[in-house]
Amino acid sequence: MFRYFLIICSLLISFFPATASAQTQICYGSPIPTGKVVIDRITTNRCPGINGTYQNATLVIKVPASPENICTESPFPDGFVITAQLTTTKCWNIYGNRQLATYTIKKPVSPMNICTNSPIPNGYVITAIQNSSSCWNSNGTNNVSSQKIKIPAREEVVCSVSPIPSGYRIVQSIYTTNCPASNGGPSNQGYLIRNY
Repeated sequence: MFRYFLIICSLLISFFPATASAQTQICYGSPIPTGKVVIDRITTNRCPGINGTYQNATLVIKVPASPENICTESPFPDGFVITAQLTTTKCWNIYGNRQLATYTIKKPVSPMNICTNSPIPNGYVITAIQNSSSCWNSNGTNNVSSQKIKIPAREEVVCSVSPIPSGYRIVQSIYTTNCPASNGGPSNQGYLIRNY
């Protein structure tokens, strides 16, 4: 009877795998498993850090939910975008402080606003670049730090820094105030693209 109980339990586990909320702790410097992100740095007696101290040398990792706050030192998961950059008590940046060391990530929807340092999802275009209190540019300001992305219609005006999805062609160069200079692109330059 007990044997059948164990078989049923193992079958249930195989049909209901660990959810995105399951957390694991590993030591700083360990390889982070594919698909996991770092959500916190804590102090434990299991992980010695720099100079033999244990200060914040344990990483809390998990499969990301949407939305999720992750540390900027974390591997960036496929299929997510950055919607905010924050200062929290959980993460540290490369300068050894917590300033803007946390990203809020989400699965993309169309349309949505993302930070300019975010990856652009496959098949999406950039239709506007704007200021945002949630994002920061490489100069450390909020100016032109956010971009509006969407899945394009058959015809769409996109910023010149936008990726051009498969099946679309640029049919005209357009002046647009929706696209101020960002990421090294020209100011107010856009394209009319069309799906063929």
